[in-house]
Amino acid sequence: MTGDSGAALECFQQLGTDSPGYVPAYVQRGQLLARLGRDEEARDVFRAGIAAANKAGDAHAAGEMEGFLDSL
Repeated sequence: MTGDSGAALECFQQLGTDSPGYVPAYVQRGQLLARLGRDEEARDVFRAGIAAANKAGDAHAAGEMEGFLDSL
């Protein structure tokens, strides 16, 4: 894996804190955590992201994260 995963993860975490309704941040953070082998944390992020997506009426993003969650 190239790049600085730790810095990216910090950015996604901060984005989630600053803008909890920004659904794409959950997708990206969950995928990064899964790539890092941090599956339980990824599951938690995807679950929170599904809730945020449902609240925003974004069924596509919710479904995408449900798929990621099922694959873990």
